[in-house]
Amino acid sequence: MMNINSRKPRRIAVTLLVLLVLLALVGVIVGILVHRSDSDAATVDVEGVSLPGATVYQSPSVTGLSDLTLGQDGSVVAVGTSGVYGWGAKPRNWSSSSLLMKIGADGNASAKIYKTTGSTVLNSIAMKSDGSLVVVGMTTDSDSSSENGYVALIDKNESLVWQRVYTDSGYIRFESVELVADGSMLVTGQDRISKQDQLIKMSETGEIEWVKSLDLQGIRKVSITSDSNIVVLGYLPGSPSQQCKSDTSCDVLMELSSVGDVLWSVNLWTLNDLLPQRISNTILVLDNTVDSEGNIYLVGSDLALAYAAKFDSSGKLIWSKSYECEQNGARAVGDFQHASIAPGGGIAVTGYVIARQDGVPGSHHSVLIARIDNAGEMQWQQVYDDGSNNDPNGIVALADGSITVVGNWHLGIQDPVAGFVVRLTADGALG
Repeated sequence: MMNINSRKPRRIAVTLLVLLVLLALVGVIVGILVHRSDSDAATVDVEGVSLPGATVYQSPSVTGLSDLTLGQDGSVVAVGTSGVYGWGAKPRNWSSSSLLMKIGADGNASAKIYKTTGSTVLNSIAMKSDGSLVVVGMTTDSDSSSENGYVALIDKNESLVWQRVYTDSGYIRFESVELVADGSMLVTGQDRISKQDQLIKMSETGEIEWVKSLDLQGIRKVSITSDSNIVVLGYLPGSPSQQCKSDTSCDVLMELSSVGDVLWSVNLWTLNDLLPQRISNTILVLDNTVDSEGNIYLVGSDLALAYAAKFDSSGKLIWSKSYECEQNGARAVGDFQHASIAPGGGIAVTGYVIARQDGVPGSHHSVLIARIDNAGEMQWQQVYDDGSNNDPNGIVALADGSITVVGNWHLGIQDPVAGFVVRLTADGALG
């Protein structure tokens, strides 16, 4: 008679073998899902509605455009969202997919939507030297109960190569991405616990290499210099401390080495000559960009006038200026929000302009685009207004000096319902 206890090792062995087989099958299934992830991508019709000076791409194919980069063939490639999402709903009622839109030099556009298991919003895009694209943003699980950072690589043929969802890393979302010369990338993301923004270095395939908090409450923008140093524009929370005497927040400009060590840091609030024509007690600096010589341009607002400044590569202020803005020949509130290095030097900027009614700023805002030379002189300003509230989210200046701006198009004050593209000639005429 066989001893019953002698069967236990055999049962254990069989059980372990079955588990190993199941794990292998799961691995194969996951591999197939990753490999076949692009089968969920679909080309969609994005025929836009032409308005004077702009094109609006209606939902459901396009419900917003959040960033853009220059393509290799003179085109502009933008990322955004397709579907419906509600920023105010809790839990957020999202049903959105990643959107990649290519706008040719002739103005024709094509788009592709990439499906995920949950809802995804793309916030930033960067192009690699081989024409492939890195995109970052946020995705949810299937029931929208959890939000996680998202990174994907799309090849030059617009096929999804890989995608990563950072469920265990503690990041709610990724806001921006910049590429380093060695192929790695710098991403900004919000930590789930502290709610603070962090600077994250990732490999070419999305593995996290190091993380820096930089003792900042938030990071507004990161730029890469020609020698792979890192320029960070961030802010400290408002307080009566020696660090920050502002009622709201204090902006900080710093440069880091390629491994994240701080080389220098400037608290912008401490520079008395930062805004000679100060009207309010707040400077809000929203974007930075770096030219080929390492000079740093900042743009923003003091809540009344548009503002720009230029620093050299060591953090020394070169000039700082504020700008009167107009709409329909009348003085308006101006606000610079995004900048791009322009050919020949200086920057192209975009932001808001808000018309005044009886001397008081109204609620309707229009898109402001301007060209500022390397000495800080405004060469021209242009306003795009189609009667809706438009949010400009990105700007690029092309080699011929022309400018493209993308953003979200609203019907009144509500969630975006479409994406818009504004094109201007080198001398500021609406295309």
